[in-house]
Amino acid sequence: MLYRQISMLLVISALLFCACAKTEPKLRLGFIKPSINHLPLSLLLQQNKIAGIKLVYFSSGWEAQEALISGKIDAAIMPFTYVYIAVAKKYPLRIISFFERESDAVVVSPQISRPIDLNGKRIGLLKASSVDLLMHSWAKTEGFEFVPVYFRTPNEMTGALDAGAVQAIVAYVPVVQKLSSKRVLHWFGNEHPQHPCCDLVVNINQLGVGQVTLLRGLMDHLKERLVMADPSLSTRYLIANYGLDSLQASQALEHTIFKMGLDADGIAFERQLMQQALELGYLQSIPQAEDIYLNLD
Repeated sequence: MLYRQISMLLVISALLFCACAKTEPKLRLGFIKPSINHLPLSLLLQQNKIAGIKLVYFSSGWEAQEALISGKIDAAIMPFTYVYIAVAKKYPLRIISFFERESDAVVVSPQISRPIDLNGKRIGLLKASSVDLLMHSWAKTEGFEFVPVYFRTPNEMTGALDAGAVQAIVAYVPVVQKLSSKRVLHWFGNEHPQHPCCDLVVNINQLGVGQVTLLRGLMDHLKERLVMADPSLSTRYLIANYGLDSLQASQALEHTIFKMGLDADGIAFERQLMQQALELGYLQSIPQAEDIYLNLD
């Protein structure tokens, strides 16, 4: 009798443990480490203990996209172009908010002083990313042609520029600030003020009620933080975590905007730029907006 009672208690304890484990949602959130597109979120999590959030770091947007598609993470901050390409292939990704804006630039070797000097030159790009599409669009506007050279990560791209294998690259902060021997020829933010670069993206098949609740709470915290942002905290974070000096950190922040929501101008910009993806053969057709954007409110 006593043996039965003990066995029953063990079974009940195991069931209760499993039930508790199931009621504690986890949100696996992917960051692209070379970028600062996650800066406000990193500061938020550094200063506040938010239960259930697990951070997973990647060295490129492609790696983050692959992890999100395969279900290894639930959400990520990543280039919007990868979402369009994934959705076109019927993968269940959705953009739930814009996040990082501007931040991208054309960085050139010393012998390049004008856009036309890039005619026929080799330019390093991250394939199918927003910087890839922006560069092709800008070259068309400026009236020159170039030879695209594709890399998988920003570190590979900057190494090629230093070695002279390419004459320019399109990069983002703070990678731009670390290329002290090179110069910025063009900031895309001057051409397209407040344009989205990296968005908050989810795999809708990975989201249960708990994950949605965590995401909504996280977004509310972020919106409040962006209103009350303290630039000195961001500067100190970049110095401590990215090896920048104070001037480089200030310059990186000067060319980066964080603004959330799914505003009509941002959607129009992203959809217009995806026309360039059609021309480059990355897409056969552009997915409908309702298949890309998801409002969690």
